[in-house]
Amino acid sequence: MQRRCCSRRSLTEELVNESTQATARDNQEAANALLNLGSDLPSFSEKGMNTEPDPLLQSFEELQQDYNRLQQEYQHLLDENARLNQEIRDSKFTYTNLKSSEIRAYTGLPSMGAFLWGLSLEKILKNMPKSFRKNYNKCRVIIDGSEVFNQRPSNLDALAKTWSNYKHHNTLKFLVGITPYGAISFLPPYLGGRVSDKEITEKTGFYELLEPGDLVLADRGFLIEEELAIRGAKLAIPPFARGKKQFSQKEVETARQLSRARIHVERAIGRIKNFRILQQTLPITLVQHANDILVICGALTNIMPKLVK
Repeated sequence: MQRRCCSRRSLTEELVNESTQATARDNQEAANALLNLGSDLPSFSEKGMNTEPDPLLQSFEELQQDYNRLQQEYQHLLDENARLNQEIRDSKFTYTNLKSSEIRAYTGLPSMGAFLWGLSLEKILKNMPKSFRKNYNKCRVIIDGSEVFNQRPSNLDALAKTWSNYKHHNTLKFLVGITPYGAISFLPPYLGGRVSDKEITEKTGFYELLEPGDLVLADRGFLIEEELAIRGAKLAIPPFARGKKQFSQKEVETARQLSRARIHVERAIGRIKNFRILQQTLPITLVQHANDILVICGALTNIMPKLVK
């Protein structure tokens, strides 16, 4: 019994010794492995004394130089493109690029003055017709919109913007403003036929030309009374029925007087559209010149006899 206990004790001691030795060997091997990994790295002194250029840094500096050079070339191309575009604009045959002598030669217009649109109150009051002095003596301008057909564009965005629900066709819409004596005083660039009367009045900068106390005559579609009131101007449009079976005698008389005054803007538009180029569907190739065509036609109507005497 005593022998068995001694043998077991000795066996346990041997196992513990072997485990301790194995652990020591593993720790030594791990330490040696770490030393071997660090032996391949340069020391602090070695890294500080390395005079060879870093290839990554050198590549970065070269790329930076190439980028700066390309930036300069890109800016040069932008400047050249802007210069060429300006030369193209200056070489186009438009009313803004013509001198008086050239205007007389090409269009028969007496001077550049026929192209200058404005709303000079002094001239308007000086030439106010008798038919306006009684009821509309403060009338600054009579406005109305019109449309000309244009060829169906292939671009979907342009197709949607030029579609007119009123004409059931692709159109270019323009706004016309005339003085009480019939001269065209406001003729902004075209917009797509989809635009409403209220939108075209706002987008063409019409409000900026008005002054407090001005009176504007228009059709029912120009619901711009609030916009004019902000600038101190007033709007005169035909009355709305608003659920009434018939107008009162006063409303009928007001509508009749306004209709007699407004008819002149329709006559002015008729003069503009009487030119053959605006009577046909405008081809896509001429759409880019549409504003110049409109302005020249408008200027030619201004040298015709007065609409209202």
